[in-house]
Amino acid sequence: MALLEAGEISSGKAGSLLGLPRNEVIERMEKWGIPLFDNSLELGELQQEVEQANRALDKDSK
Repeated sequence: MALLEAGEISSGKAGSLLGLPRNEVIERMEKWGIPLFDNSLELGELQQEVEQANRALDKDSK
């Protein structure tokens, strides 16, 4: 859970490592006060990440 809290792994990856379904990991995150989203990103940084993800998805679908 420390890696999850630090933003090093996703909730899905944490679930795989812990042997738990993702929804249970998310419930535990809420219980322990771990935010589901990284609130430290500025709007521009978030938009940049979305654009990068979209480009990667477009590239993979071709």
